[in-house]
Amino acid sequence: MPRVSEEYLEKRKQLIVNSAALVFSKKGFTEATMKDVMTEAGISRGGLYAHFENIDALFLEVLKMDDEKDKQSLLKIGENPSVLKGIELWVRELFEEMNLPDRDLIRARSEYFLKYTEKEVPYLAERRNGLEQMLLTVLTKGVEEKELANTIELPIFVSVFISSIDGLMLNLNEYRRLSTNDEKQKKVTMLIEMLQQYLV
Repeated sequence: MPRVSEEYLEKRKQLIVNSAALVFSKKGFTEATMKDVMTEAGISRGGLYAHFENIDALFLEVLKMDDEKDKQSLLKIGENPSVLKGIELWVRELFEEMNLPDRDLIRARSEYFLKYTEKEVPYLAERRNGLEQMLLTVLTKGVEEKELANTIELPIFVSVFISSIDGLMLNLNEYRRLSTNDEKQKKVTMLIEMLQQYLV
């Protein structure tokens, strides 16, 4: 039997993860199945299970991939001369992804987060702490450069800010068919304006 290269295995694993992201974006977490992913990826049952033991493990890998993209986007804030402008661009980018069929994982994430606790899946705490730390670093830079007010309790603000983004994403996802794009943009703009008013 010929040996399969590590590079081939990694490419196949990435194909599976990308295909799973499409499935989760269409069906959410609770309705997606391993069979759906096999069909989307065009691979055999054995090919899928060689990499992932179940749908939960597969979703966690998709979540990590999605988080890495968000992290890279957040890191770009530091490249912007204005911290506020950088955060605005980051928030708008997050919400624009809701319109991309292969990136809209809001429903799947919320279903997954309702099923598992941070104790059951330690990565959930890691991702939240990592995001909080990155935002804290960016906002601290804004305070040090006197762009932002220095009277803010940044750790509390960051926690509330992330919760506000999560809440608006869930709201927009839930009422997707009832809201026009203009209404969605107004809600995102209002969130950004509230952020700016509090920070300056």
